Amino acid sequence: KNIDLSPEKVRGDFRRHISAILDSKAKGSEKLALEKIILRHTIGYGVIEPLLLDERVQDVYVDSGSPQVHIVHQDFGECITNIYITNEEIEKLSTRLRALSKRPLDASSPVLHTELEDLGVRVCGICEPSTYKGTGFAFRKRKPVPWTLAELVDAKMLNSEAAGFLSYLAENQNSILITGPRSSGKTSLLTALIMEMPRSSRIILIEDTPEIPVEALRSLGFKIEHLKTEAFAKGFEISTEDALRTSLRLGDSILVIGEVRGKEAKALFEAMRVGASGNVVLGTIHGSNPYDTFDRVVNDLGVPKTSFKAVDFIVTAGLVKRGDGIPRYRRLLGVSEVTKKWTDEPKFRELVTYNPHGDKWKTGLRKSEKLNHMASMKSLKMGDVIRGIKAKTAVKADLARFGRKEKKYLGPEYTVNSNSMFSKLASETKNRRNIPNTIRLWLKS
Repeated sequence: KNIDLSPEKVRGDFRRHISAILDSKAKGSEKLALEKIILRHTIGYGVIEPLLLDERVQDVYVDSGSPQVHIVHQDFGECITNIYITNEEIEKLSTRLRALSKRPLDASSPVLHTELEDLGVRVCGICEPSTYKGTGFAFRKRKPVPWTLAELVDAKMLNSEAAGFLSYLAENQNSILITGPRSSGKTSLLTALIMEMPRSSRIILIEDTPEIPVEALRSLGFKIEHLKTEAFAKGFEISTEDALRTSLRLGDSILVIGEVRGKEAKALFEAMRVGASGNVVLGTIHGSNPYDTFDRVVNDLGVPKTSFKAVDFIVTAGLVKRGDGIPRYRRLLGVSEVTKKWTDEPKFRELVTYNPHGDKWKTGLRKSEKLNHMASMKSLKMGDVIRGIKAKTAVKADLARFGRKEKKYLGPEYTVNSNSMFSKLASETKNRRNIPNTIRLWLKS
């Protein structure tokens, strides 16, 4: 007989037993509080569990050799807490993570990468001899439902014009690399772009740790094959390079790479160059600007310069500060087109640029080679493409505007339904100007 040992099932069983024991000792809110405390310190994650459950806490850090816990908060940035964790609690946490992951964390294997599926948290643990003293942990939370462009507009990561343009690029299946430093919102943007893809398309997603909410996307009607690759622990999963080569044999699909970071880059860019996977690839990569991304891809990862031309657009995300303030804000810093008429040094055309003075964006699309080519392939004029992008801009602006009063309009259901309605209306008429009005009436109904 198979026994369900999932965290949710085990926690539920423990809760029932604890509740029965507490029946004669406490009632009401006091009983509920005691249940949570006991669960937290028996089969839970100890003193840091309340932080992991807080929706506005993005990262939780326990540094090796230090008892103090610090966090990154959505509203207040990096914060030192008044929570102190003992060596005994760290050892209990290490044991819990080893049991859940079925992976070692000891002197012979001092680095652990795993995830807490019940909380949607990615974990990296490290211990001696890779540390000077003790054990440290970094917990990174992921959003249980997909980000949407309307949400990112509402969060002021980008404006509605940039959102409309990115929606148009994703819908028309361009190859896009999202670049930026850690915590700049690359994965959030990647997820939001997946939401703009036609649901009729098949997506192959390759990740070493799950950050994109696949089940939520599937529940919205997206067809996704999810491949898991190795992080650093050898022998448990296939390499990213092998996963990529496997994906190319799984049929025509949109290929999404959680992060381009190693020798798989050669195979990826070669696939893009020769048109495999329908020549549609989305991915994230660490970098600070388009040229820095080119330098990393070509010089660090060994991709031929000519293969880099297979990228259509580079989307740059970043963190900005206002004045001398401590908080850093995620912003779209630019969208750059990779032009094709160069040999040694890459040439980029800036289509969306960010101005930190005034926290504004400027968009200029008419000189885009790719957009002009797309117009030609569809027997359209460039003006038709621009009007289509403006129509998408209006829809994203409406979703963000309605979302300021009711958060549901920012969610994935309204994004998916408005995109489907947009595609249907676009197939029935060449006049894109009336489409936003029709969708606006639907939003009001």
